[in-house]
Amino acid sequence: MENLLEITGDDIAQLDDATLRELIGLLCEADYRLAGLSTKGITWGGHQDAPDGGLDVAVRCKDDPPKTSFIPRKTTGFQVKKPDMPNAKIIAEMRPKGYLRDEIKNLIKEGGAYIIVSSNGSTTDKALKTRIAAIQKAVSKEDKNGKLAVDFLDRNRIATWVRLHSSMILWVRNKIGRNFQGWHSYDNWANTPGGIEEEYLLDDRLRLYDGTQPQRSEIPIQEGLLVFRSVLSVPRASVRLAGLSGVGKTRLVQALFDERIGSQALNASLPLYADISYNPKPSPEIIAEQLIARKTKAILIVDNCPPDLHRRLTEICSQQHSNLSLLTIEYEVREDIPDETNVFRLEPASEELIEKLINKRYPYISQVNANTIAHFSGGNARIAIALANTVKRNETLSDFNDDELFKRLFWQNQAPDENLLLSAEVCSLVYSFEGEDAYLEKSELSFLGSLVNKTGDELYHDISILRERNLVQSRGIWRAVLPHAIANRLAKRALNAIPKNKLLQAFLNSGSERLIRSFSKRLSYLHDCKPAIEIVNQWLAPDGILGKENCNFSQLGIDLFNNIAPVSPEKTLIAIERAANNDKENRFFTQKNIYYRNFVNILSHLAYEPELFSRSVENLVRFALSGNKNENNNPAQDSLKHLFWITLSGTHAPLEVRAEVIKDLTTSEDVNKQQIGLHLLSSSLEALHFHSYRDFRFGARLRDFGYHPKNRDEVNLWFNTFINICTDLALSGQPIAPQARKFLADKIRGLWTRGYMHDALVDVAEKIHKQKAWNDGWLAVRQIIQLDSKSFDEEVSEKLLRLEKFLKPANLLERARIFALSDQFDHLDIDDDFNQEDDEPLSWNQANKITRELGLQVAQDIDTLNAFLPELVSTYASRLHIFGQGLADGSDNKQEIWKVLYNQIKKTEPEKRQFVVLVGYLSSCAESAPEFYNSTLDSLVHDEILGQWFPVFQGDMIIDQRGVERLLEALETGNANVGTFRHLAWGGRHKTISDDDLAKLLTKLQKQDSGADVVIDILRMRFHEAEEKQHQHSRILIETACSFLEEYLFAKGNLRQDSTGYSLAQIVKVCFSSEFSSEFILNIYEHLAKLTADYRIYPFEYTDLFSTIARVKPIVFLDVFLENNKNIENYTPHLLFRDSFDERDLFIDQIADDILISWCEVNPETRYPLLASVTKLFSISKETKEIGLNRTTYLLFNKAPNLTIVLQHLSKSAIPMSWSDSLAELLSKRAELLKELFQHENEEIKSWAKEQYSVLQREAKSAYEDEEKRNRFYNERFE
Repeated sequence: MENLLEITGDDIAQLDDATLRELIGLLCEADYRLAGLSTKGITWGGHQDAPDGGLDVAVRCKDDPPKTSFIPRKTTGFQVKKPDMPNAKIIAEMRPKGYLRDEIKNLIKEGGAYIIVSSNGSTTDKALKTRIAAIQKAVSKEDKNGKLAVDFLDRNRIATWVRLHSSMILWVRNKIGRNFQGWHSYDNWANTPGGIEEEYLLDDRLRLYDGTQPQRSEIPIQEGLLVFRSVLSVPRASVRLAGLSGVGKTRLVQALFDERIGSQALNASLPLYADISYNPKPSPEIIAEQLIARKTKAILIVDNCPPDLHRRLTEICSQQHSNLSLLTIEYEVREDIPDETNVFRLEPASEELIEKLINKRYPYISQVNANTIAHFSGGNARIAIALANTVKRNETLSDFNDDELFKRLFWQNQAPDENLLLSAEVCSLVYSFEGEDAYLEKSELSFLGSLVNKTGDELYHDISILRERNLVQSRGIWRAVLPHAIANRLAKRALNAIPKNKLLQAFLNSGSERLIRSFSKRLSYLHDCKPAIEIVNQWLAPDGILGKENCNFSQLGIDLFNNIAPVSPEKTLIAIERAANNDKENRFFTQKNIYYRNFVNILSHLAYEPELFSRSVENLVRFALSGNKNENNNPAQDSLKHLFWITLSGTHAPLEVRAEVIKDLTTSEDVNKQQIGLHLLSSSLEALHFHSYRDFRFGARLRDFGYHPKNRDEVNLWFNTFINICTDLALSGQPIAPQARKFLADKIRGLWTRGYMHDALVDVAEKIHKQKAWNDGWLAVRQIIQLDSKSFDEEVSEKLLRLEKFLKPANLLERARIFALSDQFDHLDIDDDFNQEDDEPLSWNQANKITRELGLQVAQDIDTLNAFLPELVSTYASRLHIFGQGLADGSDNKQEIWKVLYNQIKKTEPEKRQFVVLVGYLSSCAESAPEFYNSTLDSLVHDEILGQWFPVFQGDMIIDQRGVERLLEALETGNANVGTFRHLAWGGRHKTISDDDLAKLLTKLQKQDSGADVVIDILRMRFHEAEEKQHQHSRILIETACSFLEEYLFAKGNLRQDSTGYSLAQIVKVCFSSEFSSEFILNIYEHLAKLTADYRIYPFEYTDLFSTIARVKPIVFLDVFLENNKNIENYTPHLLFRDSFDERDLFIDQIADDILISWCEVNPETRYPLLASVTKLFSISKETKEIGLNRTTYLLFNKAPNLTIVLQHLSKSAIPMSWSDSLAELLSKRAELLKELFQHENEEIKSWAKEQYSVLQREAKSAYEDEEKRNRFYNERFE
């Protein structure tokens, strides 16, 4: 495939003098802009700031040029000539009549540079040096001529310069008539009458929504430009600009590069712009891929870009090595845009700006008429301009009503034509339509025409007229009536004029799902149209086409449901409720419902209206209850949380209604509902972090971001309401009370620092703390003091310090709770003894030290210990282990404290038991009371409660011989949970066990149910750690590992796709590298081959395992897997070496060349072709990640006795079986790589390479045409 972005010297040679001069000037600007430098001092002939004189292009800048620039110095003069400039002409040019030009003398004085440019010249290195010498000779008689830098640019060097700037490539191609259809560098993309120099009119009103700052509704356009520019200046950025057709999106994008507007204008040499409406060729995907392949920095701008194309371009432009930024423009933003995308939405302009625009472009239109036009346009510049074009001098519009103005806009100074209006109305019934096929009976034009008794031919003719009036837009074969303001008005007229039943029957019997979807999408904009509402209600009725499905939709059904929901929210909610009530299989509210997320999203939008809020939330709760409470991604729960924020909630439900929902949930007898209620309560108390990437729009309904408090009183009312609910729960004594206390503590920082609820929090803290010490509250206050207090005034600081002192743990029990039950450590400075200098927070080690000391103290205070016991054995916290050690330190009678702890855990409900404190206690006794330690461990082996966790207790300290015997005994009794033996693999706990003892343990463990997985984990860690220290394993351990490996691999159903492959590879590496039976190794290899042949194992799921067996025993690997010398039934080498693998997964790469050669040389006539049959011609380097010719290919070229057969095999892998991204681009890369074989010394290889190059080029061209056709089909659609 042609390198589409290539510019050659031949291209440069086609430019005339003036264009060449402009090109050099623009290239100078591009170099400076790319470095972020001012271009103010760059001028050229024909340029508005060009000085008089002999230099064609002059650079006089205050900044030095970037090092990568073709401009050598900040003061540089270019002499630009189209003809070639041999030495004699150089001298004549520089010294007319024998005198050096004054401009060159000035350059010498300034220490600048002088460069001659020739577009017809094409010089060799020798000729280049000769011409530079001629330039130097011309100035040689001048004083200090050595200060002048000189150079000569021929057409090839100019082409190299152009290739540094993607937009300049387009510029050159356009100038020489080789332009890409629909592609432009920086230009007048918006087609404004004043061209690129026309002033961009700024609007003081807020009119740009920035999706990167969702907490702000709208931002001033100048600030928005700055944010826009900042985002796009970073490579791999993806930006989506949305807005109604005609509001000025393209003009705004053009302004991003205008240095006259604001600051930090984007580099005007970077953009490549295409409008999908004009069918750009090549497609944006192809352009993006080629720019990335060239590592070119550019900003890719695609106007009228459909969502699917935006998604594909985002994937391409966000690749690791991409230097592209992406900006797409469209009139809507779907909610399924890629996460990497920054979304901006341009709202209609203010009437004042539209009025200003009309006055500027149409000075003869009166102020009154301009005001009328601005008001009618609704901020849409396209509508305003179209209407202004109909106004004659001295004509007045002030007495026209909206319908009269609409007709004027539609007729556009042409004679009224009701037939044309009828065609526009019927075409507006659908969001878009196929507009080229007018003859087939089932064409969309014929269908739409039939609704108003017109032929497809007649409708085609009318659409052509509408296109001329800019009332219909086109994208390839697709057409759409735009702007939507006009299309919606026309659609309403059609719905009122065509009988409803006729319309519905026609669409439903059309046989076209696309047309039905398109019709429903138009309906989504018509919530204020009575016929549209009637149609939607009819569809949603119990016997309607959607209602009768009970939300058990096909893809078409859910698409229609999504589209029409905004038209009739009440009926939509009823349809969902009806489906839920008739759900006999209890699937609707679960993740088994494939449209789970669709319904959650619709319900979130329905909850916007106060009257639908409670019912919508009730259904969202049912969706949330169906999810796993521990899963991170619960869409329903996330949506619910947002609905209870003080801002950005997406609802205007009153405070009282939201509070009542929370009360109902938290007081429910259903524990799961209580948990949801607590989470919603937590959301209502949020004051710090608000974010939302939802699209708040719902059809064409006027929507904002939901309720936002208007003043301080409303903020206070909100937070007081929910603080009081949370306080009541915290004091209720109910099982959820501790959680309520914790949730409120988590929100204190935000409520204090951003909510300013100081007095309310002090009051609540006193109530909670008086009932029971509120340690979480104290920790939260400590956090505020350390992180935020410097910004408080004296009164607030004193109030905070008083609160901290009040909540401060005042006795041993509370101090112990703080340290032992919390994983925090940086806000725990309780006592003066623990305080750090300069109020620095405690370190982790210091917190552990204090925790152990507190454990010691608690052990010596039996009342405190008894009060603390229930929490010690039912709470998980990492420092409980340290606390347990402290308990042992403070105990004079180890047996007595142990018995207290044991009895407490015995009384605790089994599902709540936590034994960390007991493990810590016992581990401390290992040194201080070894006899008690050992006797206790002996008893734990058979203990009915703690025995199941015995390996954890034993593994917490050094495992001596007695410990090994206990572990073996635990396996014999079967009391211990097999999974807990995995504890031995972690933290090096197995290290103190000898190899032979470990072998005994693993042999027994292997025989237990689920024991094999534990054995794998222990062996993996044992062998991995030993490999790092080059430790030699005992023969018994290796024999045990080999025996286990054989049994595990031969056990039916053991192999599965998970991380086991890597662990097995670690074991194989040790087993096969030892001096062990070759028969055993051969059996393993043969068995893996059989598993592969029977499709019980897929090698691409076990690349670590197969790579390892190839590396450690390569000859056996080649014998079994490549030659299949055991004639394993159904096995073929392609199952392992070619099928389902890309260039990265070549197991042959694990084997050194000399081994491959020695193996092949045993039987060269057979084995070299066999190796060639599984060798891929191309591979990807692990180091550079770049594709190249496979190293094995060269081995075959050099050693194979029969090249013809080898080349035949290699040809089969030239074209990939599978690929991602562009096949055309991949084939082109492969073809280019074959060029290095064109000079091969072997004629057969040389001829073969050229033949394969031609094949790949043909395939690339065909693939490119297919991709372009496919891309056009997807890219040119309106929906």
